[in-house]
Amino acid sequence: MHREEFLRDVFEARPGAGRPARPDRSATGIAFFAGSSRLFSGCVPVGGVGETAGILAGALGTGRLPVRVTPRAVLTTGLALGALGMSGLATVEPRTGYAVLLIAQLVVGLGVGTALTTIVVVTLQDVLPDDSGVASALTNATQQIGGAVGISILNALALAVTGAAADPRSASALTGGYSAAFLTGVGLLAAAALIALVTLRSSDTQQR
Repeated sequence: MHREEFLRDVFEARPGAGRPARPDRSATGIAFFAGSSRLFSGCVPVGGVGETAGILAGALGTGRLPVRVTPRAVLTTGLALGALGMSGLATVEPRTGYAVLLIAQLVVGLGVGTALTTIVVVTLQDVLPDDSGVASALTNATQQIGGAVGISILNALALAVTGAAADPRSASALTGGYSAAFLTGVGLLAAAALIALVTLRSSDTQQR
């Protein structure tokens, strides 16, 4: 498959072809555009090796933090790391090397893993034992809904930016759509970090 065929399949989303450009599936596309072999590009997992490793490290590391470190500090740091990594993803170009993408995904995953683990801690720490199941279910449901809505919005934005380019089937148009979506993600994560910093009080969120 040539790059032009890949773009046509991604953009047109015709039956049997790829779906519309999705920022969360950029690893395979960017690796392909970066000149990697077909085998390597096909083996790049959805979401990326770096992001998966980062989420695991963030989730495990959060549970080992000292008691004196408050969830507010951990949550805002995690969200800031996510924004930093996503800003790196926003710099992608048709010839961006996969090493750059891998590092950016690692930072995103580390931030997301840290933030999501801390959100569960903050949500459940003051809940009565009898209500912990309901609170946990609501937290998971909220995360799933937020992820679905967020991906849909970023997907629509990426596709709109790519479609508005002079040559929607070009590699630069596709990565331009990705960049717009990632920059929007940076803004959303930064806003979430600010909200956490303002609304969570250190005296009320000490880790136990």
